[in-house]
Amino acid sequence: MRTHLSRPAVGRALASGQEIKPNVMKPWIMRILALACCLLLATAALGEAWDFLTNWDEPGQETISQSEDMALARGTWRQSLQASPMELSIDGQTIHINSAWVEQNSHQSERWWGTSETPLDGYSLCFTLAGHSIPRSHYFTTGDDSYPVTETSWSSTIVTYTAELQRPEDASGIQLTLTTMTKDDSNSPQLRFSAKK
Repeated sequence: MRTHLSRPAVGRALASGQEIKPNVMKPWIMRILALACCLLLATAALGEAWDFLTNWDEPGQETISQSEDMALARGTWRQSLQASPMELSIDGQTIHINSAWVEQNSHQSERWWGTSETPLDGYSLCFTLAGHSIPRSHYFTTGDDSYPVTETSWSSTIVTYTAELQRPEDASGIQLTLTTMTKDDSNSPQLRFSAKK
């Protein structure tokens, strides 16, 4: 049997020549600690495996925000833009520009502990339309295609249009045309952007 001695008892034991045995950790406590370490390692390994299985998309591809509020929440928002005009008329239909903004390109990943952002080079001019997207026969373009316009559909009513930028201030130099493959661009609606005051 091991003897557990207080400090005064240790002094008396030394004075009397009594042998003092070290307070060795009990084997069952060591087994519990070892099991806890194994569980922690297994949890970390499962987390990495989950990340690998769920994060199957390309890590170098930017994740476009659905709205300006989402860009703000992600921390990728850089500035708000004012579209001019705010309405475009095509084939008797009026298209309303809902919001426009510039965000830094970033790749969003879903991790087992939450969402993470990986900043990428460049920026994107983003804008959405109120209520619906443009007809399938129409598309946005620039005169020289130096800023190709792409669209990301989140649903039948939520579409984000984007144009790649090198700098946020480049958004003010973009002029977009809403056109079709079958019509002359000279009469097509034009769209410009400026920094919102």
